[in-house]
Amino acid sequence: MFEFRLFGVPVLLREETPVRILQKPLAMLAFLSLEKGRPHERVFLSDLFWPGHDSTGGPTGGGPIRDPARADHNLRMALYTLRKSLDLPDGASLFSDLRNAVRLNPDFPLETDVSRLLAPPPSCALFHDPEDCPSCEARLARGIREIGGPFMDGFSLPGCEEFEVWTTGRREELESRVKWSVNRLVRLYEKRGTPHEALAVLSGALAMDPTDEACHGRTMLLLAETGNTMAALAQYETCRKALRDALGVEPDAETRAIYEKIGAPSRTPSLSPPALREPLFPDLAFSPEWRPATALYVEFPTEGREETFSKVPPEVEAALTMAAKRAEEMGGTPGRRETRSFLFWFGISGQPEGAARRSARAALAIQSLVHSRGAKSGPRIPFVCGIHSGRILRGAPGAPPDPTG
Repeated sequence: MFEFRLFGVPVLLREETPVRILQKPLAMLAFLSLEKGRPHERVFLSDLFWPGHDSTGGPTGGGPIRDPARADHNLRMALYTLRKSLDLPDGASLFSDLRNAVRLNPDFPLETDVSRLLAPPPSCALFHDPEDCPSCEARLARGIREIGGPFMDGFSLPGCEEFEVWTTGRREELESRVKWSVNRLVRLYEKRGTPHEALAVLSGALAMDPTDEACHGRTMLLLAETGNTMAALAQYETCRKALRDALGVEPDAETRAIYEKIGAPSRTPSLSPPALREPLFPDLAFSPEWRPATALYVEFPTEGREETFSKVPPEVEAALTMAAKRAEEMGGTPGRRETRSFLFWFGISGQPEGAARRSARAALAIQSLVHSRGAKSGPRIPFVCGIHSGRILRGAPGAPPDPTG
């Protein structure tokens, strides 16, 4: 059985014994472990981990140039290293047998600590409020208690910007998940009268983000309520040091007020159960998720101020309809549509790899379609197009993406 710990400094364990792997193969295993729900094209992986090489002297004699053959060789060597280190002689292979793509074998005995926060229990399609679902409560509480530090703490691949973007996105997703979970778990444990359970999840959250004043304040109050006044005051000093070291600031007024309330000599440490801060996502009974996506925006602008409030010309309406149809035919998911514009999403319904390329191809196809129509029926119809790739906030299954995310 292999365990891949990604909270804190990444380490791969085989029966509790560390397995030594080079940096790039280790990074690839981390990516494949967290994105194991689908196969990944070999070209995509080579672009992700080997975007450039040392060979120089292109047409302008400038910097590094792309060497696909060398990138593919490096990918094959990295996959070979992982197989050699992890394949079991009489068990399942690490990778599924695919020709042009790479995917972890779902039957391979590899578990990550992060999966307890990203994947709901088998009995649930998504994470529910822990107060309503004991299975989600147990999985989230265990996942948070076992956090050993920030996601892939101190790990980086210089020159691999897309991998760094992925790492940052995953870190933000995990921070959102932990905040959502801690809000609800602490509330639940306070209702049950089990402050030791609340303190355990708060400790895990602070291991991920030592500068989270909300968690420090909650910890101080719970320690004081259980008679651990000195520990509560020491927690304030821990918070103060973390903020100074990381951000160069002092605790905010609310945290100082908690400290003064606990440390006041004329008062006994008998505090009424404090109200939680407003949850990060108060209107949701499920945990939202950050997911990769690409947005394609197309607009047919007005040609003059006098047209701003006039009816859209029929040729523009027809072009808009044709363009939207073409975007959908090329794999886009319809988003917002207005009188002269529309938004389509690529990569939110599976196949996030190559979403930006598919949206770019859709934009070029729309340009060709609109211009050819204009050549047949009259003057060209002006339009503008924009593409943005990043991560968006997704809520319940089937709910539209939040474009502000």
